[in-house]
Amino acid sequence: MSYVAQAQAQYADAAKKNKENADAYKQSVGEIFDTQRDQVNKQAEADTQKVGSQYKGLYDEAALQQLVNERNLKQRQASLGLTDSGLTASQQTAIQVSRGNADAKISAQKQAAIDSITLQLEQYLAQIEQNRASSFAEIDYNLNTTNTNLYNTLMSQAYSNQAALDAANAQAEATIEAARIAAAEKATSEAKSNENTYYKRAKDLRDYAGDDSAWRYLNGLAGSGNIDSQTLRTLCYSLGIDYTKYTTPTPAPNNNNIIATAIKASNYAKNHREALLRG
Repeated sequence: MSYVAQAQAQYADAAKKNKENADAYKQSVGEIFDTQRDQVNKQAEADTQKVGSQYKGLYDEAALQQLVNERNLKQRQASLGLTDSGLTASQQTAIQVSRGNADAKISAQKQAAIDSITLQLEQYLAQIEQNRASSFAEIDYNLNTTNTNLYNTLMSQAYSNQAALDAANAQAEATIEAARIAAAEKATSEAKSNENTYYKRAKDLRDYAGDDSAWRYLNGLAGSGNIDSQTLRTLCYSLGIDYTKYTTPTPAPNNNNIIATAIKASNYAKNHREALLRG
């Protein structure tokens, strides 16, 4: 696996764990905001019930005031000598209207108090949800920043390591190729040097003993693997030896030719020894 692939796999594993940690943190933070929301709802409910209790007393006061008004009116009538007449319809209506107005005023005040509690509750809940969204957004931002930085760090190191490895491999291949070329050049040089040596030796044999002796020498080199068939052909051509003559099947030579060749070879050997002794 390449360094880049390793880094990508490492990042995927780390990013997954980071996401799991972020989700767990979100859940923990969300529970805090849920608790705040429940507390605010309970407080609003308690405040609403308190308002109901407070304004119940006002309703009772209004009812009591109605009784007081009725009693005062009766006392006034009695002072006027109208004790048997009772309250007239208009008088009763007036008292009830007064009571109704008082109740309406109390109800309006009560509803205003409840509306204030409700508005404040809605504001608190909205703020809690805004804080929740802001906290979650910050968690997501930190997660993305962490993962981005981690990815850039891992990939930068991976590319650097991969480049170093590729350079090392390229250098190793270049070194191997250079060694191969040097070996090939050396082998070629040695082959040419050997060919020059073989050529000189074969030329001496041809000059002193004839084509047959030179051919046997060269053919022996080919048979022992010192030269290949193409080199054998080239040497023969360079020396003026008829290559096809020796590679084309011919009738068996007679004894006279064998004797003549042997004498020629013997003379060549004798002359060569004398030349060495003189040399």
